[in-house]
Amino acid sequence: MKKLALLTPLILLTALLLAPTTRASVQWEAGPVLKTSSPPLDVAVTADGKRTFVLSEGGLVTIYGENGSVIDTMKVDPATDRISTDGGGSQLYLTSRKNGTVSPLSLDYQFNLDYTGSPFRGKADAPVVMAVFSDFQ
Repeated sequence: MKKLALLTPLILLTALLLAPTTRASVQWEAGPVLKTSSPPLDVAVTADGKRTFVLSEGGLVTIYGENGSVIDTMKVDPATDRISTDGGGSQLYLTSRKNGTVSPLSLDYQFNLDYTGSPFRGKADAPVVMAVFSDFQ
């Protein structure tokens, strides 16, 4: 029994010394630097990486696109000190430790489409535009 007690640490030490070592490497690439108008407090990124939300002091949330361009800005409660997203970017959660609140904010993205020069039927200044894509193969 004493021999086993003496051999156990020796066996463990030998196993650790003879264990194969694996080296890992990390490849990285720097993305665009996001310039904010005031010091940032928190950042949230969608799961696909297409939108980045930056909360700055004073309750300003700036939404950036993949290339670092500003999509939009919005004012929120200045007491907001943290933000997070649902992953898809359609829901933003505003947290205030001062107020003890978590406020969900639903986002709906609207994009202006330039259809200048496209064929149309009806009045050119009609308030509704309907685009039909029927030639897909």
